[in-house]
Amino acid sequence: MSDLPTAAPNNWIVVASVGSLTEASILFGRLKHLGIPAIIQNDSLLGSIGVSLGGAVKVLVPEKWYEFTMATLYPDEDVPLLEDGLQDEEELEDEEWQDDE
Repeated sequence: MSDLPTAAPNNWIVVASVGSLTEASILFGRLKHLGIPAIIQNDSLLGSIGVSLGGAVKVLVPEKWYEFTMATLYPDEDVPLLEDGLQDEEELEDEEWQDDE
């Protein structure tokens, strides 16, 4: 027997079910970019070639990341977004125009 501890299995939860591997890959990439562990589960008959026929392509995350992921993918419209401190594009153009004079 090994003295190494066994890792507890993650309970993976579906956060999106889409019609193609391309859509799932976009969501997967967005989650990975944010540091959220994710996997793609392709239940389609032709999944090996990226076509979804007779099944859905699902994106899953570990249970502990579920709420954060849902808030990221499907933000609540009632919660105001924080300002990023950047100026609007029109304001920048106006300033550049004035600088040229």
